[in-house]
Amino acid sequence: MLLFVAYSCITSMYNTAFTPPNNQIIYVFDWVVEGVFYVDIILSFFQSYRDEDTMLVVWEFNRTYKHYMSTWFVIDILAVFPWALFFSQGVMLKLVRLARIPRLMKILDVSKFKKVL
Repeated sequence: MLLFVAYSCITSMYNTAFTPPNNQIIYVFDWVVEGVFYVDIILSFFQSYRDEDTMLVVWEFNRTYKHYMSTWFVIDILAVFPWALFFSQGVMLKLVRLARIPRLMKILDVSKFKKVL
C-alpha cells in the first residue's frame, strides 16, 4: 500500500507540473492503483484500532466503523473521488489531484512505520 501511495503522490505532482503521459499502460495502471484505494477504503471499515482510553484493541464492527468515519474517511474519499468527471483537464483538476498527499501521512504514521521496519 505504501508503494501505491508513493506512486500516486509522485505522479500527482508530476501531472500537476507537466502534461500527463498518453501511454495506455500508464493509464491502465493508474486505474488499478485507484481500484486498490477503493478496496482500502472498504477494508478500513473493518480494521481494528487501539482505544486511547483503555489501550485495548477494539474489534467490534460498530466501533471500528465509527472510528474510521470520524478520523480518515473524509480524507480518503476526497483522495479517490473522480474529480476528472466534474472538472475539465485544466489547472483546477491538477490541483485537486494533490488531495491524495494526506494519504501518505496516514501511511507514514510513526508507530506503523516502526512495525514495518
